[in-house]
Amino acid sequence: MIENDQRFGIIFGIDEGDDWTKEDALIKANPNFGISVDAEYLRLQQRDAISDPRKQNVFKTKHLNVWVAAASPWMNLYNLQLAGDPGLSIDDFRGDECTVGLDLASKQDIASAVFEFNREIDGETHYYAISRNYIPQAAVDKPENAHYQAWVNAGHLIVTPGNMIDLEQIQEDILATAETVVIVEVAKDPWGGQQLGATLANEGFQVVDIPQQVRFLSDPMKDLQALVDAGRFHHDANPCYVWQMSNVEVMADRNENIFPRKLRAQNKIDAAVATIVAHNRSMVAGRDGGRSVYNERGIIVV
Repeated sequence: MIENDQRFGIIFGIDEGDDWTKEDALIKANPNFGISVDAEYLRLQQRDAISDPRKQNVFKTKHLNVWVAAASPWMNLYNLQLAGDPGLSIDDFRGDECTVGLDLASKQDIASAVFEFNREIDGETHYYAISRNYIPQAAVDKPENAHYQAWVNAGHLIVTPGNMIDLEQIQEDILATAETVVIVEVAKDPWGGQQLGATLANEGFQVVDIPQQVRFLSDPMKDLQALVDAGRFHHDANPCYVWQMSNVEVMADRNENIFPRKLRAQNKIDAAVATIVAHNRSMVAGRDGGRSVYNERGIIVV
């Protein structure tokens, strides 16, 4: 490094935690916003990046001075949020078949169970994900996890006592749900929840291990991405679930296969992985959907 007091340099950008989708971010990273930097042009670039995940990295680096890795977001966040229906619940699918996806890899942070149903609407299959997310109390109490407490208070995140996930509670919840719906298969990571998998198998469930490899995850990931954009994937608008889905980053290999990744350890993706393994089995089974939940109760708008 060569010191030169006659020169001064400064880089404007946004800080960690700033919402890059807001105009405040444009102003913060571009001090000449609306003067030498055309405001409408930046707004247009921002809107394009919000609607197209493939453009987000370029927008963040060129217009917000944010360093990003080569990976790209898996989901279009806008479409993912549109897919949320806060009125969606297990009771809407009483008697229907479903696949359960489990991600139990984390013993001391979030673990997830996702129940995926499908139904036919106007000749097209729609998929519905109901998520349950669990976390040990010790993880909630950590200062860096302050955002968890709000989800716990609202019932979006289920706390288990102690410093490890209580697999028995997850098991009990699955058994209780099986009294309402027909669980065709339980899909899980072979490296997580072996004990729970064995217990569920002893209870009569068909338990399937889905290796965390590209050849098992790429196709369901691509299909879910397309379903969300087409308005044929629906979820229960659980903010903890949406957060985990939005945390997934993908990096395509030379054959354009994709695999779920996270850029930081804090960016949990357990519910997303649970959704992917459940959808893997739904695609293999090719089950026909039943009646539309919206024909029974209509669409709930909040």
